[in-house]
Amino acid sequence: MSQQADTSLAGTPAKRARSLWKGLLAGAVAGLLATAAKSIAERVYPPRVHGEPNPPESLAEKVAGHELSRTTKKAAGEAIHWSFGVAAGAAYGATAEYFPAATAKEGASFGLMLMALTHESALPAMGIEAPAEEQSAREHTSEAASHVLFGLVAERVRSFVRGLLRSSHLQSFRKAISVRRMGNESIVYEMRDARFSDLCERVVTVDF
Repeated sequence: MSQQADTSLAGTPAKRARSLWKGLLAGAVAGLLATAAKSIAERVYPPRVHGEPNPPESLAEKVAGHELSRTTKKAAGEAIHWSFGVAAGAAYGATAEYFPAATAKEGASFGLMLMALTHESALPAMGIEAPAEEQSAREHTSEAASHVLFGLVAERVRSFVRGLLRSSHLQSFRKAISVRRMGNESIVYEMRDARFSDLCERVVTVDF
Protein backbone atom coordinates (compact mmCIF):
# COMPACT_ATOMS: atom_id res chain seq x y z
CA MET A 1 0.00 0.00 0.00
CA SER A 2 1.32 3.48 -0.87
CA GLN A 3 0.25 6.84 0.53
CA GLN A 4 0.61 10.27 -1.14
CA ALA A 5 -0.30 13.61 0.46
CA ASP A 6 -0.66 17.04 -1.14
CA THR A 7 -1.51 20.36 0.46
CA SER A 8 -2.59 23.25 -1.73
CA LEU A 9 -4.62 26.41 -1.89
CA ALA A 10 -5.60 27.31 -5.42
CA GLY A 11 -2.34 25.81 -6.59
CA THR A 12 -0.16 27.93 -4.25
CA PRO A 13 1.44 27.18 -0.87
CA ALA A 14 -0.71 27.93 2.15
CA LYS A 15 0.16 31.18 3.92
CA ARG A 16 -0.42 32.31 7.50
CA ALA A 17 -3.79 34.01 7.71
CA ARG A 18 -3.60 37.66 8.70
CA SER A 19 -5.87 38.95 11.41
CA LEU A 20 -6.26 42.58 12.38
CA TRP A 21 -7.82 41.90 15.76
CA LYS A 22 -5.17 39.34 16.70
CA GLY A 23 -2.47 41.77 15.66
CA LEU A 24 -4.06 44.52 17.74
CA LEU A 25 -4.47 42.25 20.76
CA ALA A 26 -0.94 40.85 20.62
CA GLY A 27 0.40 44.38 20.14
CA ALA A 28 -1.60 45.80 23.05
CA VAL A 29 -0.27 43.14 25.42
CA ALA A 30 3.22 43.78 24.07
CA GLY A 31 2.82 47.53 24.55
CA LEU A 32 1.78 47.06 28.18
CA LEU A 33 4.82 44.95 29.07
CA ALA A 34 7.17 47.08 26.98
CA THR A 35 5.96 50.19 28.84
CA ALA A 36 6.71 48.47 32.14
CA ALA A 37 10.22 47.64 30.93
CA LYS A 38 10.76 51.20 29.71
CA SER A 39 9.57 52.63 33.03
CA ILE A 40 12.06 50.47 34.94
CA ALA A 41 14.87 51.47 32.59
CA GLU A 42 14.10 55.16 33.09
CA ARG A 43 14.26 54.73 36.87
CA VAL A 44 17.70 53.14 36.54
CA TYR A 45 18.93 55.76 34.06
CA PRO A 46 16.49 58.71 34.16
CA PRO A 47 16.50 61.11 31.22
CA ARG A 48 15.82 64.17 33.39
CA VAL A 49 17.79 64.73 36.60
CA HIS A 50 17.63 68.50 37.12
CA GLY A 51 13.95 68.94 37.87
CA GLU A 52 12.82 69.16 34.23
CA PRO A 53 9.07 68.57 33.80
CA ASN A 54 7.90 65.08 32.97
CA PRO A 55 6.45 65.10 29.40
CA PRO A 56 3.28 63.07 30.19
CA GLU A 57 2.51 65.33 33.15
CA SER A 58 3.09 68.45 31.06
CA LEU A 59 0.81 67.02 28.38
CA ALA A 60 -1.87 66.34 31.00
CA GLU A 61 -1.85 70.00 32.04
CA LYS A 62 -1.87 71.13 28.43
CA VAL A 63 -4.91 68.98 27.72
CA ALA A 64 -6.65 70.16 30.90
CA GLY A 65 -5.93 73.77 30.01
CA HIS A 66 -4.95 74.74 33.54
CA GLU A 67 -2.48 73.85 36.26
CA LEU A 68 -3.18 70.59 38.06
CA SER A 69 -2.48 69.66 41.65
CA ARG A 70 0.63 67.56 42.17
CA THR A 71 -1.37 64.39 42.88
CA THR A 72 -3.72 64.86 39.94
CA LYS A 73 -0.89 65.72 37.59
CA LYS A 74 1.07 62.64 38.58
CA ALA A 75 -1.94 60.34 38.18
CA ALA A 76 -2.87 61.88 34.83
CA GLY A 77 0.73 61.62 33.67
CA GLU A 78 0.85 57.94 34.56
CA ALA A 79 -2.44 57.32 32.75
CA ILE A 80 -1.13 59.01 29.62
CA HIS A 81 2.19 57.17 29.84
CA TRP A 82 0.62 53.70 30.06
CA SER A 83 -2.23 54.39 27.67
CA PHE A 84 0.15 55.67 25.02
CA GLY A 85 2.38 52.61 25.46
CA VAL A 86 -0.53 50.22 24.98
CA ALA A 87 -1.86 52.19 22.00
CA ALA A 88 1.59 52.30 20.39
CA GLY A 89 1.95 48.56 20.92
CA ALA A 90 -1.46 47.85 19.40
CA ALA A 91 -0.61 49.97 16.35
CA TYR A 92 2.70 48.13 16.05
CA GLY A 93 0.99 44.74 16.27
CA ALA A 94 -1.52 45.65 13.57
CA THR A 95 1.21 47.01 11.31
CA ALA A 96 3.40 43.93 11.80
CA GLU A 97 0.47 41.75 10.81
CA TYR A 98 0.44 43.17 7.29
CA PHE A 99 3.95 44.59 6.97
CA PRO A 100 6.44 42.21 8.64
CA ALA A 101 9.28 44.58 7.76
CA ALA A 102 8.03 46.77 10.63
CA THR A 103 9.63 44.28 13.03
CA ALA A 104 13.15 44.95 11.68
CA LYS A 105 16.04 44.50 14.12
CA GLU A 106 13.81 42.60 16.54
CA GLY A 107 11.69 45.70 17.20
CA ALA A 108 14.58 48.08 17.91
CA SER A 109 13.79 50.06 14.76
CA PHE A 110 10.21 50.50 15.96
CA GLY A 111 11.44 51.83 19.31
CA LEU A 112 13.74 54.39 17.70
CA MET A 113 11.03 55.46 15.27
CA LEU A 114 8.66 55.98 18.20
CA MET A 115 11.23 58.19 19.90
CA ALA A 116 11.72 60.21 16.71
CA LEU A 117 7.98 60.76 16.36
CA THR A 118 7.43 61.77 19.98
CA HIS A 119 10.46 63.18 21.82
CA GLU A 120 12.11 64.58 18.71
CA SER A 121 9.05 65.78 16.78
CA ALA A 122 5.56 65.92 18.30
CA LEU A 123 6.45 66.92 21.88
CA PRO A 124 8.83 69.74 20.88
CA ALA A 125 6.25 70.98 18.38
CA MET A 126 3.68 71.14 21.19
CA GLY A 127 6.08 73.05 23.41
CA ILE A 128 6.26 70.21 25.92
CA GLU A 129 9.91 69.38 25.34
CA ALA A 130 12.91 71.28 24.03
CA PRO A 131 13.83 70.79 20.37
CA ALA A 132 15.93 67.68 19.75
CA GLU A 133 19.08 69.70 19.14
CA GLU A 134 18.70 71.43 22.50
CA GLN A 135 18.13 68.30 24.56
CA SER A 136 20.97 67.21 26.83
CA ALA A 137 23.17 64.25 25.93
CA ARG A 138 21.84 62.36 28.95
CA GLU A 139 18.25 62.93 27.95
CA HIS A 140 18.94 61.81 24.41
CA THR A 141 20.88 58.69 25.36
CA SER A 142 18.41 57.70 28.07
CA GLU A 143 15.42 58.11 25.78
CA ALA A 144 17.19 56.23 22.99
CA ALA A 145 18.12 53.34 25.28
CA SER A 146 14.68 53.06 26.86
CA HIS A 147 12.93 53.24 23.49
CA VAL A 148 15.17 50.55 22.01
CA LEU A 149 14.30 48.41 25.04
CA PHE A 150 10.63 49.22 24.50
CA GLY A 151 10.86 48.02 20.90
CA LEU A 152 12.77 44.85 21.73
CA VAL A 153 10.36 43.83 24.50
CA ALA A 154 7.35 44.76 22.36
CA GLU A 155 8.48 42.54 19.50
CA ARG A 156 9.37 39.60 21.71
CA VAL A 157 6.02 39.71 23.50
CA ARG A 158 4.04 40.42 20.33
CA SER A 159 5.59 37.46 18.57
CA PHE A 160 4.95 35.17 21.54
CA VAL A 161 1.32 36.22 22.03
CA ARG A 162 0.61 36.09 18.30
CA GLY A 163 1.96 32.54 18.26
CA LEU A 164 -0.39 31.56 21.09
CA LEU A 165 -3.34 33.04 19.24
CA ARG A 166 -2.34 31.17 16.10
CA SER A 167 -2.11 27.87 17.99
CA SER A 168 -5.49 28.45 19.57
CA HIS A 169 -6.93 29.14 16.15
CA LEU A 170 -5.50 25.94 14.71
CA GLN A 171 -6.71 23.85 17.63
CA SER A 172 -10.23 25.18 17.16
CA PHE A 173 -10.50 23.93 13.60
CA ARG A 174 -13.47 21.69 12.99
CA LYS A 175 -12.60 19.27 10.21
CA ALA A 176 -15.14 17.92 7.77
CA ILE A 177 -14.01 14.66 6.25
CA SER A 178 -15.48 13.26 3.06
CA VAL A 179 -14.64 10.01 1.36
CA ARG A 180 -14.73 9.38 -2.36
CA ARG A 181 -14.07 6.01 -3.90
CA MET A 182 -12.03 6.12 -7.07
CA GLY A 183 -12.86 2.86 -8.77
CA ASN A 184 -11.98 -0.28 -6.88
CA GLU A 185 -8.33 0.57 -6.28
CA SER A 186 -8.19 3.76 -4.24
CA ILE A 187 -10.08 5.91 -1.76
CA VAL A 188 -9.65 9.68 -1.49
CA TYR A 189 -10.03 11.28 1.93
CA GLU A 190 -10.65 15.05 1.82
CA MET A 191 -10.30 17.15 4.96
CA ARG A 192 -11.45 20.76 4.84
CA ASP A 193 -11.93 23.26 7.59
CA ALA A 194 -15.65 23.49 8.19
CA ARG A 195 -15.61 27.24 8.88
CA PHE A 196 -12.91 28.50 6.55
CA SER A 197 -13.38 26.75 3.24
CA ASP A 198 -10.83 29.00 1.55
CA LEU A 199 -8.03 27.47 3.63
CA CYS A 200 -5.89 24.63 2.38
CA GLU A 201 -7.44 21.33 1.46
CA ARG A 202 -5.54 18.14 2.15
CA VAL A 203 -6.14 15.20 -0.15
CA VAL A 204 -4.79 11.80 0.78
CA THR A 205 -5.00 9.00 -1.75
CA VAL A 206 -4.58 5.46 -0.59
CA ASP A 207 -3.90 2.87 -3.26
CA PHE A 208 -4.46 -0.82 -2.70
